[in-house]
Amino acid sequence: MGGLWNYFEEHDAIFAALVALLAIGGSYVAGVRGAKIQANGGRDQAAAAREAAQIAAEAQRVAALWTVRQVQVAECINQTREVLEATHQLYLQEPEGSDLEQRIREAMSVFQPHADAW
Repeated sequence: MGGLWNYFEEHDAIFAALVALLAIGGSYVAGVRGAKIQANGGRDQAAAAREAAQIAAEAQRVAALWTVRQVQVAECINQTREVLEATHQLYLQEPEGSDLEQRIREAMSVFQPHADAW
């Protein structure tokens, strides 16, 4: 090691060139490494954005299905009340000449697509 040090003390121009070459090489390696880190960060960010979009789309789909289900349940409850009311009236009245049977058929159509079979 001492001989190498003595050589560079005698040839300081070569030592200066070597130091400059090492600085250029080091900055090049650091730039390439920084670019790779930045590229990986960009890919990770894009993957996270894609996953967030998928989660948001699924949440929106579930919310829409929940709303549809709530509307259907409310309609079912209303039609059940209508059927109960009509059957109660049918029990109390004479069925001839009343539209109670038709009301029951219409209300039951929500539960069964072919309520005409009643």
